[in-house]
Amino acid sequence: LSTYGKMDKKVVKDERSRVDKMKKFITKLKAAKKSLPINKRIENAKKNLKKKKGQKATQLKKMRERVSSKVGMRKKATKPERKASLLDEITTLKGDIETKREMFDDQIEELVKKLNIIEQEKAEKAKDIDDKILAKSNELEQYSSTTQWGMHKELWQEINQYLDSFLDQNLNLNLSDDKDSENM
Repeated sequence: LSTYGKMDKKVVKDERSRVDKMKKFITKLKAAKKSLPINKRIENAKKNLKKKKGQKATQLKKMRERVSSKVGMRKKATKPERKASLLDEITTLKGDIETKREMFDDQIEELVKKLNIIEQEKAEKAKDIDDKILAKSNELEQYSSTTQWGMHKELWQEINQYLDSFLDQNLNLNLSDDKDSENM
């Protein structure tokens, strides 16, 4: 304890204020990471993707219903010309269904690619912020261990650890002695 000497209140106050500034900066960086503008873009891209999948499902369902109604009409039709025209309509509707499906699949694939690109950008930005946080945390840790207040805290932590281990050993030793004497 005598190696550290007396602590100067002004120095400790300055050191604590600098540590607090570093902690606030780290907190700001963490908040900035959570509120990146790219998060909104990802959210919007996911909504658009979901909306496009819903559009695909509803439009294809409506088209299939029209095909099934035409098939029903063809079954009921008695004139061969009418059956032939309905068959032509059914085949064109089936072709339209396939082209719509391909069109929607292409649009969905494009949206997925855009979403992946945005997520990669987010990962890069988050990595940059994480690197800054790590650098500032390391700086804070190094600075804290060299300040008067930091050395004071570390010294008392070491004293507490020593006392805890000393008490644990001696208390456990006394308990084991008591048990041994009872067994005899």
